[in-house]
Amino acid sequence: MSASKKQVFFHVGLPKTGTTTFQAMLRQNEDYLAGHGLAVLGNKSETRAFSKAAGRFCRHGPMDIVARIAMKRAAAALEARVRDLPQERVLITDENLPGWRIKNLYSIRFADGAKYAVDTLEAAFKEHSVTWIMSTRDPADHLRSSYNYVVKQKGGTKDFEAWQKKIGSAEGLATLISDAAAHWGERGRLLAMEDAVREGGLWGADILRASGLSEDVIAGLAPVEAANARLPDALMPYVYRINEMKLDRDLRKEVLQLLLDVYDQARAADRVIEGGPK
Repeated sequence: MSASKKQVFFHVGLPKTGTTTFQAMLRQNEDYLAGHGLAVLGNKSETRAFSKAAGRFCRHGPMDIVARIAMKRAAAALEARVRDLPQERVLITDENLPGWRIKNLYSIRFADGAKYAVDTLEAAFKEHSVTWIMSTRDPADHLRSSYNYVVKQKGGTKDFEAWQKKIGSAEGLATLISDAAAHWGERGRLLAMEDAVREGGLWGADILRASGLSEDVIAGLAPVEAANARLPDALMPYVYRINEMKLDRDLRKEVLQLLLDVYDQARAADRVIEGGPK
């Protein structure tokens, strides 16, 4: 492989599959990974221009010439960044890179937006070997997790059914996943989040294996604490009540975190009692 030709791995989410935790782990181990031949572009500032243009394209459609031009320019800039890296393998991770977001994952058609984003990147990276990695999740569980996340982060007290009518369906997400997989063909790798949960160990190890890392290298990575954990369904009625208070955004997040802390401590206490003497 020439000095400029790379093996490039695009990890494109999905959102709500543990990407925040995975990317935090990559940042913590960036130098270690680079020393073992894998460069990581996981800072949103490095992918923001393309992701933003792709998101606009998904909203407005193929007639948005400005978004198409912006995507091509951003893709070319990203390729130039990759070409200058000393490592022969590069992992680019951004769960929103193809233009999908939580608010459109359940309603957009792959062919109407994300396909053009994927094709634009592949055209820019035509001199490289490209692999697409998508972490998936059961669509119905994904939809519920997204709803809990929106309620936690954005506030609001809409019930799940009302929110779903506005946002789309689990079936829509399933179709998006299958259409993306069909488009990628042998260039794509789909990794089920449920399999990673059952496996345990370092979060994101499956993605790194798909990026060519050996088990020995993966074993040397330092883990990080999980981020953006799903709100337990049992807490949702309390979250609604907190959101109804119309608190300042930062104060609302502090109160929600306090609720989570109390919940976690109560569960830990229950486990101690259950495991103690009878």
